Amino acid sequence: MHGEDDQIVPIAGSALLAAKLVKNGTLKVYPGLSHGMCTTHAETINQDLLAFIGAWRPALGQSDTVNETSDQTPLGRNLRAAIY
Repeated sequence: MHGEDDQIVPIAGSALLAAKLVKNGTLKVYPGLSHGMCTTHAETINQDLLAFIGAWRPALGQSDTVNETSDQTPLGRNLRAAIY
């Protein structure tokens, strides 16, 4: 995910290059959005993040239930809250 108009971390020198390095990587570019797109366009970004996570859950062998170990870290708790 990268804003096309990011002046702090320009897309040409970061996301476009990184996407080529990651096997089966996906890069979603947001035309006209800047570095703070997660704040300025939170609803759009959050919807796209949740769709991306949801698309990968079956491939990762994840069921609809969350096991207890996934809730043991702040990241696990936040992801659970975001997914459910």
